[in-house]
Amino acid sequence: MSDVGSYDNLGRDGNSSVPVPKYYVVLNILRESFAGFKRGDRVPSENELSKQFGVSRVTLQRALAQLVSEGVIVRVQGKGTFYAGDNRTPKVQAISGALESLMIYENGARAKVVAKARTRELPTEIRAFLRLAHTDEAVILKRVAIVGVDPFAYIVNYLPQDIGDKVFDEDKALTHSTIIYLLREKHHIPLTRAEQTITAALADPEVSKALNISIGSPVLRIERGYFTREDRPVQFTRSWYRSDLYKYTLTLKGWDTGSEKNEEPVRQSSRRRRGVDGKPQRLNRP
Repeated sequence: MSDVGSYDNLGRDGNSSVPVPKYYVVLNILRESFAGFKRGDRVPSENELSKQFGVSRVTLQRALAQLVSEGVIVRVQGKGTFYAGDNRTPKVQAISGALESLMIYENGARAKVVAKARTRELPTEIRAFLRLAHTDEAVILKRVAIVGVDPFAYIVNYLPQDIGDKVFDEDKALTHSTIIYLLREKHHIPLTRAEQTITAALADPEVSKALNISIGSPVLRIERGYFTREDRPVQFTRSWYRSDLYKYTLTLKGWDTGSEKNEEPVRQSSRRRRGVDGKPQRLNRP
């Protein structure tokens, strides 16, 4: 792995009122850097990585431990740490959304809160997902995510009121942090899994206005539900991404017949960032 440079400001996220833990930044930068690895490549030693990132061994070990638990890397006694490759089948996929990655890596990335409410008016399917009674209120937060001057995503979050109240007045923090990040790191809510659906869609009037595109424009819609350790649903999110700025990439492996048996699969990537874990990728404009 090449030298990842200096990280003197590691752990800060611009104007956010909630500092990003150093291990969390190290964890995500390592995930990105592994895009250039091949299965079986040796990972630099803890001493080397500590010097590159300018962090303590304890911080680095916390990030590496997370990658081990996800199956991204493996440790071999007496030999070192190695990249496991992306053709593994992890037991649990890390809860890390595209917006979350952009908030850390994209210069100028931010999200603007455009509406919020405490209400009983919810779509039937979302009320059912959150397991709310008809008399229960929920919190709805609507944001537009922006990189540079371009709106690239419209995000609508639905939360039970007791959970949503924790972030309802966090407009400043939500400029540079995701709701899930605040729930995990600030309020210590143990989120353990997420269910995600990705579909193609057409922009309705609300989405077209938020993203500054024409009604009926193609968009990528991602729906994701989050659960605690007790399997309680605590958030349902609908996000719409502009298809002229983003695409969704996946690496498919397992072709094991005929002349293809020994061929290496080709990794598909966006023009800006290589697809590592099936996230939307930002496209450079021509």
